[in-house]
Formats: sequence, C-alpha cells, structure tokens
Amino acid sequence: METKKCNGCGETKLLKAFSPSANNKDGRVGTCMVCLARYQRELYVRKIKKPRKFTQNEKDIFKLGVLKGQDRCNDLEKTITVLQTTIKHMVEVIKQADQRDACRPETPE
Repeated sequence: METKKCNGCGETKLLKAFSPSANNKDGRVGTCMVCLARYQRELYVRKIKKPRKFTQNEKDIFKLGVLKGQDRCNDLEKTITVLQTTIKHMVEVIKQADQRDACRPETPE
C-alpha cells in the first residue's frame, strides 16, 4: 500500500489514514484524520472561550431591553409599545446605514 507523510505530526502513515480530497494530486488531504480531529477539537475549545462579538444592531436592541428579558411581561400593551419602539429604532439604524453607504464611492469590480 502507498504511504504519505502527515503535515501535522510528521509521521508516515497509510493513505487510508487521510481523508479524500479532489484538490490534491494524490487524492488525499495533507493532514491525517487524527491530527485533523485534534486541530478541530482545539479550535472548538478556543471558539467557546472566546466571547461573542455583537453587531451594532444587536447592541441597539439590547439597549432597548427587548432581548435582556427585563421587559418580558404578560401585559400586552407594554409588549406592543416595546416592539413599536424597537421597530422605529431599527428603521432609524437602517436609514443611517443607507446614508453611510450612499456617501461611499463605488468600487469598480
């Protein structure tokens, strides 16, 4: 059987230890499945510990308290008022974004 050297651990392994890939000449990826699994596990752990970055629209909605849960109630009128305020604010944010986009020069493709 044919063998290949892993780019991750540097060991020479059988081709069946590597995932198939149509992009490579030999039809296999450069890293063995064990190294690839280790890398994906480490990446997953780093991603979990990393705090999520919110978009400006999400930050604006949080400021209104809609997603914080502090305005959750059974009072229908209060809920409608909060939603109307949220929609008005989101329309303003979209208008501001449109104005910013209109000021930017178009880039030729």
